[in-house]
Amino acid sequence: SFLNLEGVGMTSTIPEELFSSWPHLKSLYLNDNDITGALPKSIKHLSSIEVLWLGGNNLGGSIIPEIGQLSTLKDLSLESNYRDDAAGKRGFITTVPPEIGQLTNLEMLSLANNALSGQVPMQL
Repeated sequence: SFLNLEGVGMTSTIPEELFSSWPHLKSLYLNDNDITGALPKSIKHLSSIEVLWLGGNNLGGSIIPEIGQLSTLKDLSLESNYRDDAAGKRGFITTVPPEIGQLTNLEMLSLANNALSGQVPMQL
């Protein structure tokens, strides 16, 4: 099963309960909206997810370590969440957490156009 909300004009944060309501979801497309805030820790409840596209939003803060619990994930897109505009610098301004290396089924990882720092985890 999949949910495609790509480019539909979403403008709020991701509700904590969204991810816990969809444990059997295989693909989730929330890219190219105006979603703000941080990734909720409930992302770990997407226990069947294979494709997760969150790029092209205004997400910020850290790429949370809970993302490493998505053991079925094959395609992760977090690109283009960095903005430097009148409101200031926003986006993933952080390091890549080592837990990303736990995603052993990962085939595609896109982190371009963010303000990441530090080293890429050796596990990748």
